[in-house]
Amino acid sequence: MEFQLTVFLALVATGVHSGPLQVQQPISTCSRECTGRSNFQYSPGSTYTYSYEVETKTAILGATEDQSTIKIRATANIEVLSKCEMLLQLRDVSIESSDPSLPLRLKAGKTSSDFSAVLQQHPLRFSFQDGEVNEICPEDDESSWVLNIKRGLLSAFQNTMDDLDMDRYKARENDVMGNCPTEYVLTQKGWKAKNIRKTKDFLACMDRQSYESSIRSVPLKLASNLRSLPLLKSTILCEQTIASSGQLKEVQCHETHMFRPFSKENSGAATEITQKLTLIRETSTVSSTEKDLISRRSNLLFEHTHGEIPATAGVLDAKNKLEEICKSTEQDIRSETPQDFAELVYIMKKMDKSSLRSLFTEIKEPFFCPNNADRTQKFFRDALPMLGTEGAIGLMQEMIRSNEVSGVEAEMWLMSLAFIHHPTREILVEVQNLLGLPSLSSKAFLPLSTLVHTFCQANPNCEGETAVQSVVSLITEKIGSRCLVNNNHQTVMLALRAIGNIGHAQTSIPTLYSCISNTKNPMDIRVAAVEAFRRMSCGADRNNLMALFRNSGEDSELRIAAYLAAMKCPSKYIISQVHSTLATEEVNQVSSFVWTHLTNLQESSDSANQEVKAMLRDVIFEKEFDMDKRKFSRNYEASFFLEKLGTGAKIDSNLVWSAKSFIPRSASMNLTFDLFGSSINLFEVGGRVQGLEYLLESYFGPAGYFKNPAKTQGPQTQGIKSKDIQSEKINDINGKLDSSMDDLRAALYTRVFGNELNYVTLGSKASQDDDFGSFNLPEFISKLRQNVPQEMSLTKSIMLIDTTLVIPTGVGLPLNLTLNATASMALKVSGQMNLVKPSTSVVLEGSLAPSGAIAVSSIMSIDATVVRGGLKMVSTLHSSTGGKVKVELKKKQLFNLQLDLAQDKMEILDVKTKFFIFFDNIHKEQKMHTTDYSYKQCTSERAARVIGLEICTASFVPKEKMATSPYFPLSGPAGYSIIVSKKDLPAGFVLEAKTVDTPSQTIIRFMANTPSSVVDRALGLDIVVDHAQKTLDASLATPWKRADFSGSFQNTQDLKALTGKLTLDRIKEYVMDHQLKISRKNDRLTFSPTSIIKIPDWKDLSLTGNIDYLKMKNFTADLSLQGAFKDPVLLTTSVLNTDIWVGAKGEFTHEGDQV
Repeated sequence: MEFQLTVFLALVATGVHSGPLQVQQPISTCSRECTGRSNFQYSPGSTYTYSYEVETKTAILGATEDQSTIKIRATANIEVLSKCEMLLQLRDVSIESSDPSLPLRLKAGKTSSDFSAVLQQHPLRFSFQDGEVNEICPEDDESSWVLNIKRGLLSAFQNTMDDLDMDRYKARENDVMGNCPTEYVLTQKGWKAKNIRKTKDFLACMDRQSYESSIRSVPLKLASNLRSLPLLKSTILCEQTIASSGQLKEVQCHETHMFRPFSKENSGAATEITQKLTLIRETSTVSSTEKDLISRRSNLLFEHTHGEIPATAGVLDAKNKLEEICKSTEQDIRSETPQDFAELVYIMKKMDKSSLRSLFTEIKEPFFCPNNADRTQKFFRDALPMLGTEGAIGLMQEMIRSNEVSGVEAEMWLMSLAFIHHPTREILVEVQNLLGLPSLSSKAFLPLSTLVHTFCQANPNCEGETAVQSVVSLITEKIGSRCLVNNNHQTVMLALRAIGNIGHAQTSIPTLYSCISNTKNPMDIRVAAVEAFRRMSCGADRNNLMALFRNSGEDSELRIAAYLAAMKCPSKYIISQVHSTLATEEVNQVSSFVWTHLTNLQESSDSANQEVKAMLRDVIFEKEFDMDKRKFSRNYEASFFLEKLGTGAKIDSNLVWSAKSFIPRSASMNLTFDLFGSSINLFEVGGRVQGLEYLLESYFGPAGYFKNPAKTQGPQTQGIKSKDIQSEKINDINGKLDSSMDDLRAALYTRVFGNELNYVTLGSKASQDDDFGSFNLPEFISKLRQNVPQEMSLTKSIMLIDTTLVIPTGVGLPLNLTLNATASMALKVSGQMNLVKPSTSVVLEGSLAPSGAIAVSSIMSIDATVVRGGLKMVSTLHSSTGGKVKVELKKKQLFNLQLDLAQDKMEILDVKTKFFIFFDNIHKEQKMHTTDYSYKQCTSERAARVIGLEICTASFVPKEKMATSPYFPLSGPAGYSIIVSKKDLPAGFVLEAKTVDTPSQTIIRFMANTPSSVVDRALGLDIVVDHAQKTLDASLATPWKRADFSGSFQNTQDLKALTGKLTLDRIKEYVMDHQLKISRKNDRLTFSPTSIIKIPDWKDLSLTGNIDYLKMKNFTADLSLQGAFKDPVLLTTSVLNTDIWVGAKGEFTHEGDQV
């Protein structure tokens, strides 16, 4: 980009009448040249004094009643040292911000004097090329944030027009907002002054925004005008007044940034900034500034600061926050817990190593949070890997080395290294110590190598850094200079893949070539050594890779890997070498892959492939190798790119076969997105398998276990038992497996944002620990079985997202769009199990209380370092439930179940969205202009009397729709909840079942109750079955109804009978009497049914009649139903079947009608 800017400035310079005069300036001047143009006339030896005012306002326009305001005032003295050299000195600097108690009033904070002192401390020399500030020369100890504010002032002072009399002038301009297309329009030209309007196209800006995120991206060189993430609708309009004598008299800028999602016209989350620079006077001065040697140079581009946060927080701040968490989480996770955890993380980020160690020591004291000590300490340990600071990493490696943290928790800490945004040299030095631990050495390779690569992205010359050299050396030592692989296969493999992660590891190239050239090494090791070149610079020695690719005697898998490694840095020479090799290639696996890869490159729309695509434009392949996809290696690609939007995507995959196998040897798939000038390699997954063909042949081959029996079965196999065949075959398979399983290798890898984070091999054992650190599940169950009461409390908190988009404003203050999501989860389990005499008694007792919450905060803020203000939307999801249970079983006759809720009020679900305006660390909740529509519904009082519980749902949302409010969810707070409350359930539910079984009787008793409740809910059901008398008696008693039933049944050859009487509340009786008499005489059967039902306040129902059946000859039925209708219902039917006549007739009579 610097080259492009240089070319651009050169072109502009050649287009004017008077070109720049190259002046040999001494090293004590900031300007290294001086233009011959004279649009502006500032007198050397004069000082121009300007008043300077900046005001920022942040709010949800059309919704919030308050706004967060920051106001800066200063006097700016610009001393003209020479025509092209000036000096800026700020005086009378003050800063004010909104008063939390009265947001419309401004007040100076406690640190405002520090702010003034720092801005006034140093003058700033700058190169002034007739309106353009092309270089600034700050003092060595000038802070970046102070410089950015001064850059904002100089950006307003700047005018890069070639000629101030031009009606319109367009060019790319460097200032604090980035390298942006800028337009100047002459709006008024008078005798005394000119008025010029300046605007910018922010979407086409380069070198503008910055990300604080774990997402890794690579900038693209695009012709698109969309080069910035269009989350904001940003505008700036500056009105410059330039005196006819050639001095800037006044600048007024109005800048707006509105968050596009959910905004409506001029309503939405927005920041408005005004900037005013007004000339007060011109005075003649004699400079007292000594022209020291220039040791630091920069430009007007905003300087994004990354890395270590100054250690400004003390142990007390973090300890107080942990005490808050301790008290609020003693019973369960509350809705505010994730926010508290996030605040703890931000406080701990400002602590150094000794402070963190002191904090950990203090919270382990027995007097600190005695009722919730384990959970509180777990919050501290969960926060440490979220910090990403030198102090945190130093403490983490100490705790791992001293075994204060081990198992899965230690491995998760290691994995967190891969997501540190801006690692420092000191962090690299700290984590090196982990490579010396035998238990974690190889597990640290991948996250540590990712950490080194991230460091190198910000420091391109990192290979000269001692810390980087040390890490590369330690990892390379694990391979060995001769790369001999025996029992160290896994260690060597992870070390090779770690070198591939680092990329900046050219010192390891001789070792890599040793691994590649050693033919005794396993093939997967040789391939991994080739793939270790994947991130190395194009200046790395790849000559041997091209020779390896052209060696037809090598395995096709290795040759394909060498080809892909060489094509990472394509050139015309490499293309010609590949082309000539392909023309004479005899190995179909290689030719098929290379041909498909090159033809895909020729047709690719991926922006990263356009350079090699141009090289291949005139290449003509004399042969085609479009072979069978089912048997030959291929490259697949699908891509698209929208140039106007600077957006696209690519998915590509490699399927590689080996001539030694009939199944694919390796496969991979890669997904990449191009978004607004950045390329994001979202993920890549791949795997490799070797030796599986031997296993498949053992089962499915000609001599395998599952061979075709039709082809092998013959007379000689008759008489042999199948079990003998199976035993013989299994022994044969076992023999083959013994000789081939040693060669069976399978592996899977995962890369995120180009960083390999996981590599798993077949048979590799995961950690024997579980995800809960010191908790031992087998021991927990074992003690339960021994009737030892057990309790377990599990807690996990994690910051899921912590991303900030930093956008420089025209005044030099960063506008931050921050999204963070934090989750906290807890599980309390207790139990006791009495199995001492399981044949007579079993008692199980336990409780379960899960709770959790997620908080998502969206923040728009202006950061003036000593004061910060903005707006915040917080969305929370919370759930806290739990129950107690006791089960008792005695001699398989008594079953007792007790159920109870763990809390009197159980929050099944609680979702809320709130809005805040904040001023430093003080947050003021906003009621918003919109009114709420609320709704609440609960179960009825009658239901509560029956079950003792009340279930309520409630919701509130902003009313639709005010014309001035933005779209939901920015229009106002919203929420939804489901809550279960105990109304009359002091001891829960008790269910009991008891059976007594004797030869003559079976007695079953069932009971349900809510003990100690005000409302009587006792339910009882007794059932007595008399086997001798063939009777059944049952009674059901409830507080509301009583029912008694007595009945008998008979089942003989001549009589089937069922009688019974049901009495409700001992008043109403329901009677049934069903009989079926059966008589048999020769082939004739006669059925005589009688059914009587008596219902209170209703006529008796009776069904009587006869059914006569003569086998295969005739069937007659005569039935009568009485009581259902006014008159009886009669049905008569007969069916006759003789040798002479077959027929049927019937008669149905109802209320005198006969059919």
